[in-house]
Amino acid sequence: MAKLYEAFGDVKSDSFKSWWTEGERGARLFGEKPRPVKLSELTEHSQWDLSWSSDKVMVVAVPLDISKRRLQTYFAELLKKRHTATRGRKSNADLQLATADYKLHRAVSIQTLRIQLAVWDAVTESKQLPKKKTMAEIGAELRLVPTAMPDSADTASTAMLKRNVMQATVSRYYKDAGNIIANTAKGQFPNSSSN
Repeated sequence: MAKLYEAFGDVKSDSFKSWWTEGERGARLFGEKPRPVKLSELTEHSQWDLSWSSDKVMVVAVPLDISKRRLQTYFAELLKKRHTATRGRKSNADLQLATADYKLHRAVSIQTLRIQLAVWDAVTESKQLPKKKTMAEIGAELRLVPTAMPDSADTASTAMLKRNVMQATVSRYYKDAGNIIANTAKGQFPNSSSN
């Protein structure tokens, strides 16, 4: 854990931005290292690297007497065939190729992490109160499930259904946040599974 504490420093700082930017900590810990192959034009034989393999590097000879439009069409077809990655979240296979000191365990949205943190903080704060809030009350305060927000016009059964939905949602987010916290100490971020 000493290495982790040394790398991350004081994570209990009041300002995440200050923690993240101090000594370029965020980029240093989570940023990808520069790729060994840069997108560039080869102008002489000595620039060829014998370690390149066709699964990592595509080398293409481009005759310059062909129209730009035709070249763009050709490149688009070639990339579609050879570069099979899709838009959106990175796959787990892509994450394994990451070069950051602290690799992401899986892809997750920032919005989900924000919600999990807000739920964790609210539940933790509630535990310190003389009269603890219910999970459903915390969910309603955070407006977690808009369709399950309590309404004075709700029937008893509708109100109970909404409370159950809100309670289950808060419980799930709280459990996931706890697992992320525990797994981060093991170097797995964000891993919400219980091990």
